[in-house]
Amino acid sequence: MDFSGGNSRTYSVGATVVYGDFPTFCPTDFIYDAGVSYNPINCLTGAVGLEEVQLDANHQYPDVPFGDCPPNPGKTQGATNHGGATGAQGENPAVGWIEANPTNSAHYFANAISGDTGGYNAWGVQDDTSDGGQYHGFSLNIDEDVNAAAFQSGWVSTTRAKLVSGTGPSTYLLAYLGTSTFRYLPYIYFDGDGQITVREYGNDPAVLPIADFDPEEYHLYELGKIVARSSDTFSIRLSCFLLANLKGVAAAVYDPLLADQPGCAERSFAANCAARLYVDGTDQGVYYPYRFPGTVDSTAALQWGSGSSGGQAFLRYNLVHCKPPRCRCHLGCIFLMMARYRCQQGLR
Repeated sequence: MDFSGGNSRTYSVGATVVYGDFPTFCPTDFIYDAGVSYNPINCLTGAVGLEEVQLDANHQYPDVPFGDCPPNPGKTQGATNHGGATGAQGENPAVGWIEANPTNSAHYFANAISGDTGGYNAWGVQDDTSDGGQYHGFSLNIDEDVNAAAFQSGWVSTTRAKLVSGTGPSTYLLAYLGTSTFRYLPYIYFDGDGQITVREYGNDPAVLPIADFDPEEYHLYELGKIVARSSDTFSIRLSCFLLANLKGVAAAVYDPLLADQPGCAERSFAANCAARLYVDGTDQGVYYPYRFPGTVDSTAALQWGSGSSGGQAFLRYNLVHCKPPRCRCHLGCIFLMMARYRCQQGLR
């Protein structure tokens, strides 16, 4: 679906859409959506039936995928790592997801699946080795001005995913990274009791009880910041209320204008370091980044995939999405957001 409008630019990678330069009431929006299918097929052959296909570094995934299959998120390979934006803006431009160049193709695995649990299509990242330098993921550089604006007006990073395997940090949800300035990179893995665990390296985990979060299902994870100004308070609350009450949708909240978070001070971070994590609409508490000296006026990156050389894990991504949490004082845009989330949830 294409929600771009006004003076927006829309960049397409297969059926993957990266939105940029929205009108003033709807700022920049970046997304990969694997879609939904209730008629699963083999995404390499088109044969009917639920079957995951494994793709190595030299895979020949169809440029135009079969109708019930996820698009390839990164047709272009480039220099990426999990430290933030990499390469000059001209080398890794913000016009689509750049796939990390693997250093060892024997341990380079992506996976595509059509019509998985709940009908969700997915593009998986599988890290099966402890070899050094074996991160595998997708990255999109964000311009300096867009990055600065995000921390002025707020942002939400959303991932709908299914954890297949992993008992330590390796695969992670959609991350927001500034090179040597800030890092929000939520690793996801199973603890010793089989519970899904989300945490930033060096911080306390959010543990999701099996009774409430079925490990066999896809879940919606949101991490974000909202900057509230008094003139916008009503529209922010209204849009957050509407979004939070849609099926399967969570609203992640942060406001750097509030009082200093003690946890930020304890970590010697700037007062506005803390975000908040929600999973399937449930508040999992304050989320502290790995680093945050307070500098956000630099080129940054959105990234997802595997970011630990030593760990192994397998995560299937149905949706990654980074966006402002609301559109300023515009009721029509609120309903646009509702429509978008209904599409993302497979609702009619």
